[in-house]
Amino acid sequence: MIRLEDIRERISGYEPELLPTEGRNQASVAIILREEDEAELPELLFIERARRHGDPWSGHMAFPGGRLEPVDRSSRDAAERETR
Repeated sequence: MIRLEDIRERISGYEPELLPTEGRNQASVAIILREEDEAELPELLFIERARRHGDPWSGHMAFPGGRLEPVDRSSRDAAERETR
């Protein structure tokens, strides 16, 4: 069984590859794991996107997050704001 601590250890040194954003909106997402009891498997949080006419991702499952706004000091700020 994989525990949250095992996942934390495996990703501890990971450095994401940032893609060029020139001419595009930047976005940031959060991967949220939780483990209420060590006997349980960790849970992964997803959201269901709002349903909007004309939105190609309408109603899809996604990680919480969204576009960076001028108020965001970093990608992490954007992911935290959007997740809240």
